[in-house]
Amino acid sequence: SRNGDAVGVITLSGVKDVPESERDKRTVSDTMEPLRDEHIIRPDTSLFEVLGRFGKGMQRLLVMERGELQGVVTHKELLRLMEVHKALAE
Repeated sequence: SRNGDAVGVITLSGVKDVPESERDKRTVSDTMEPLRDEHIIRPDTSLFEVLGRFGKGMQRLLVMERGELQGVVTHKELLRLMEVHKALAE
């Protein structure tokens, strides 16, 4: 972050793109993707929209409100939560 503002996200594919011989010299800032609107959701974003973004290849979304990070939603954890919810409903 810069002055408390989120500025980017680090991804596994971004780290994989760094040659192994350079990984000990690279910083997160060197490797991260700049934060874009598609990375951000609000706490009141519908699950339908979240699933749609995951369907477009996103793996994690930052939950932001008034410029502050409130949490992170990952594709894997959302699917797990949906499985638990389904199992409890049966």
